[in-house]
Amino acid sequence: MNTITYNDIIKQAMYTKLSLIRYYYTQMSIVQREGGAFYKPLFFEYPNDDGAYTNQELNIMAGPALKLGIQSTSLATSTEFYYPAGRYCSVFCKMETDCCVSYATGQQVTKRTLAFDFYLDLMAGHLIPMQNATA
Repeated sequence: MNTITYNDIIKQAMYTKLSLIRYYYTQMSIVQREGGAFYKPLFFEYPNDDGAYTNQELNIMAGPALKLGIQSTSLATSTEFYYPAGRYCSVFCKMETDCCVSYATGQQVTKRTLAFDFYLDLMAGHLIPMQNATA
């Protein structure tokens, strides 16, 4: 049985943070100069999409390029996340198949979620700088 320890969770969290540090700094600099928010509800980017107003605590934007899906209940084994129409690619994809998905219209998507799980998706049309966090 594969047991996940707190050290594994902390190591993964640090890897995620350090991988995205250049994106964070870039976006925080833009927010400081131009105003706005780095972490914001999905409806800030999609004000005309009624689905973006549901489950606001689960569907978060990190800057304009990343959609973050987190579950707020540690006992949940699956969570419904909302995806507006568009193409999304998993930033930390671990699958051997295509890590991107497209939705013609907004969709509620049920995904497996356990404690400490999250989904980070890059939205089509954006590039983000990544830091090599393994070196």
